[in-house]
Amino acid sequence: MPSPSKRFRPRALLRALVAALVLVLTGSGLAACTATGPTEVRFHLSKPEAIPYFRELIQEYNSSQSEVRVVLDSSSNLQAGFLRGNPPDLGLLN
Repeated sequence: MPSPSKRFRPRALLRALVAALVLVLTGSGLAACTATGPTEVRFHLSKPEAIPYFRELIQEYNSSQSEVRVVLDSSSNLQAGFLRGNPPDLGLLN
């Protein structure tokens, strides 16, 4: 009969797999923190008459700092973005 130290232990294997998974997930999360460039925020606007005002406001904001870049999205496919799992970060609906 094999000694207890050489016997297959499912609990030990499970612990090792969980530890490896935690390390992988932590590493991938930290890799996202070291991404270069500004954070991009998509701002959806559905009111056509407000587009020029917000375009100017966003340009002013983007030129005032370099950590966050706001992108104006005035397309009419808001619902499609939600269905694809890629909705805007912010929105102004009328």
